[in-house]
Amino acid sequence: MKTRKAIALIVLLALLTGLLAACGAAEESPYAGTYDVVELEGFTAEQYEELVGESFQGMFVLELKSGGKGSITVEGDKGSIKWNVDDSGNITISDGSSEISGTVTDDGKLDLSIEGLSVVMQKQ
Repeated sequence: MKTRKAIALIVLLALLTGLLAACGAAEESPYAGTYDVVELEGFTAEQYEELVGESFQGMFVLELKSGGKGSITVEGDKGSIKWNVDDSGNITISDGSSEISGTVTDDGKLDLSIEGLSVVMQKQ
């Protein structure tokens, strides 16, 4: 009887160890991070500020988290998003009602089209 309990305990510990090992941290996506606008319609932040009189820095912030989730902040309003990058480097970002598409450049920037505007974002 004691032998059966000991064997059952050993099997239970082995199963728990396997379960805990399987629940390890998920692999971090290379795209995960916080992105800020560095170019708007071909203008750098400095050129835009000189032309318009205000900066677009911080106006539009994108946070991509592992697992295809994240957040988007536009002029202080924050919302949840889902995102995906396919094998060709095309990125799709959705807040459930609208979608932003673009590409991930070789240097890791996001080249996006947002309501007809060309927006380039770089990881901070």
